[in-house]
Amino acid sequence: MESFFLWQLTIEGIAPEGALLHFRREKIPVFHVEKPDKRTLRLCIERKNREKVFTFLRDSCYNVTKMRPFGLWRLASALRRRAGFFLGAVAFALLCAVSDFFVFRIDVTGSGAYYRDKVLALLQENGVRAGCVYRGEKTAEITAQILSFDNVSFCSLEKTGSVLTVEVQTSSSLPPAAAGGLYATEGGVVQSLTVVRGVAQVQEGDEVEKGQLLADGKDGGIVMASARILCHAERFVATQNEETAAAQVILSVQAVGETELLWLSAKPQQDGYFVTAEYILTVRRNMD
Repeated sequence: MESFFLWQLTIEGIAPEGALLHFRREKIPVFHVEKPDKRTLRLCIERKNREKVFTFLRDSCYNVTKMRPFGLWRLASALRRRAGFFLGAVAFALLCAVSDFFVFRIDVTGSGAYYRDKVLALLQENGVRAGCVYRGEKTAEITAQILSFDNVSFCSLEKTGSVLTVEVQTSSSLPPAAAGGLYATEGGVVQSLTVVRGVAQVQEGDEVEKGQLLADGKDGGIVMASARILCHAERFVATQNEETAAAQVILSVQAVGETELLWLSAKPQQDGYFVTAEYILTVRRNMD
């Protein structure tokens, strides 16, 4: 029976097939015998017989010009030589497999996408947020709660890779007007403020604090407004991996709401990285 761990030899000399007769007398099995030309013989032997073969060839008129692992032994040798590469590939494959259990992004789509903030809040109440493990055991419960929203006629939750997509369809594409003003969900500098209905309480260039009123309804009426706020984030992340530190800050920025990352910098510190980021936060009230 052929062994999985073989060594391939290239033997050169006059009538090299004479070596085969010697191997047969010594009961040394050979495999995959080839004769590329009249002075060359290529064959495989079991690793355990290498010493016997070399002893014979040293005292013979034949020369071994090439020797290399063959079959699984060759594969094992390649793995040893490139251990770092293969370990990295295995680690990457495991990371991809594990990441499929996590949710790193949540998309709200459909004609009811204006319910995004309300859907994200509902998901968080049920333990579903960016960076969490998603098992789907509360899918039916979450779907039922979203279907209870005004005008919602259809809802589905589907996870693809690390992205959870919540599709919300409504009987009307126009969201029901919500009472209350427009507030800054994070502190920063107002880059733009659009008020379709209501009264602006700040101007472009004003520095605002988290929770500050940006636009209010006239005489307590409905507000239709949106604002873009330039925000700054600073965070120390205890990790030795720069990409991990950056990813954690990006996730925290995305969790704030509708954001656009402008730049990010990670500076190494003792026991971690100090990450700074600048981003645009868009807040809306009764506007798509």
